[in-house]
Amino acid sequence: MTLGILGPFPPFRGGIATFNVHLWTELHRRTHCFAWNYRRLYPRLVFPGQTQLDESRVPFQVPAEAVFDPFRPWHWPAGLHAIDCSMPRALIVAVWTPLFAPSLALFLNRLRRRTRIPLAAVCHNMQPHERIPLGGIFQRRLLRTMDTVIVHCRRDQAALADAHHGQSVIALYHPLYEQFPGPADLDRNDARARLGLADATHRLILFFGLVRPYKGLDVLLKAFRMLSATDPDVRLLVAGEFYEKPERFEPLLGELVRSGRLFLRDRFIPNEEVHLHFRAADLVVLPYRHATQSGIIPLAYQFCRGVVSTRVGGLDEMVADGESGYLVPPDDPAALAEAIRRFLARQADIESHVPGFADRFRWPGYVDALLAALPTPPNIP
Repeated sequence: MTLGILGPFPPFRGGIATFNVHLWTELHRRTHCFAWNYRRLYPRLVFPGQTQLDESRVPFQVPAEAVFDPFRPWHWPAGLHAIDCSMPRALIVAVWTPLFAPSLALFLNRLRRRTRIPLAAVCHNMQPHERIPLGGIFQRRLLRTMDTVIVHCRRDQAALADAHHGQSVIALYHPLYEQFPGPADLDRNDARARLGLADATHRLILFFGLVRPYKGLDVLLKAFRMLSATDPDVRLLVAGEFYEKPERFEPLLGELVRSGRLFLRDRFIPNEEVHLHFRAADLVVLPYRHATQSGIIPLAYQFCRGVVSTRVGGLDEMVADGESGYLVPPDDPAALAEAIRRFLARQADIESHVPGFADRFRWPGYVDALLAALPTPPNIP
């Protein structure tokens, strides 16, 4: 059986490319799987970061062929030919932003004219994180071209099932990220020393990933100020490139940095440093205002770290409240500060539960369910 994945792969960076690397790796252990990459992603005009390419010293290696350019359709015939000639049993398509939805839908419709290959979407976000004009309409039209849609929370499954009657919609949970390099026996003190963090005895909160408006860093800063008033030994590490102006967080951000209680790493974290940040942390906090799911929770579980998360989207489906962490309402700094206090008081107990809870989010189980959900090509009985 031959399969294919169409989506961003390295040299592109980011959560979707990382997910596709892990998905391809697990599929390729079982069967032949093609990795079909984008030629390019976001136009510079709309991309808020420094670069879209992975600059890690230890990049993920996948033999991916670039076949799709969202904005240059004259490249499509060669890409369509490459997929058609490979004759995959099914094509797994990454869906995450409506920015590419119109061109991707046209590309797939042209593919369908050439071959009856079944299409299965892995839909990371049903709605865009930031408002895009007509984004919801474009995303829904793209998803209607699919035979099967994989989503990462039950809420999305219910919403799609109501809107797309007769379409197969499967909810699977985001698996753990197991391929980031680093020694498994690295302890907190060593990780903090390698990161150059002062005084390894403090309790350390980690906010990890791109800083975007929906992620609620401003809420966490307010909660951390409340926490610092009663727990002066707690520190906060913010690690990730700012996709919004840092000035939006002033004067509180600067005040906390100058106090020595907040460590700021305003850059995209390369692969070889990811494990250091999670190993250094006592807990991981997701103060999101809204979300479908997040790769940060399984990443925390991979390094045996509990989480405090807001109860939004599908995040509450990946956190066992009081077992693998705590859940709080969004946009509530006081509730967030209190949940962090409760977590730190029970840290050892929570961390002892994380490995058992995290076992349900392993890649073999995810891929077993995905393969079972793939539609059968029309010419196969």
